[in-house]
Amino acid sequence: MTPQQLRTIVTYDPITGFFWWNDTKAGRRRELAGGRVQSGGRSSKSWYIGITIDYRRYLAHRLAFFYMLDRWPLRVDHIDHDGLNNAWQNLREVAEHTNNLNKRLDARNTSGVAGVTKNHGAWSAMIGYRGKRYYLGRFKEFDAAVAARKKAEREFGFHPNHGV
Repeated sequence: MTPQQLRTIVTYDPITGFFWWNDTKAGRRRELAGGRVQSGGRSSKSWYIGITIDYRRYLAHRLAFFYMLDRWPLRVDHIDHDGLNNAWQNLREVAEHTNNLNKRLDARNTSGVAGVTKNHGAWSAMIGYRGKRYYLGRFKEFDAAVAARKKAEREFGFHPNHGV
């Protein structure tokens, strides 16, 4: 599919992030022209919007890049972590490494801070960067462990919302 073909089938609104059908034959179910594309689905352990065009399923955030820049992105990051928010200002193309930094806290995290854990009555801080884990120390105080983690994030150049 070319960007021009995509534009004849759907219209993308960069403000809302919604796609609208231009063509009644484009979608698998022959949606009505002018109707909003509203297909959500589970993919890659997260919720994203999938759009089926000519019997092929595409992720809407990838289609948004193709629509806006006339090329397929390597990886797309939803800045606000909401896979259903495909507004152009919420999407950015990133390398895999950068995308991996921008993850939510693990559900098992009990400290509320990435890389800070409590074991045997003391707080430990660590950070992972480019496939290596760095042990930052063991601390009596929670605040000291958090400070060590935040300092390491700044030194490694993490974006402020990384490691949240």
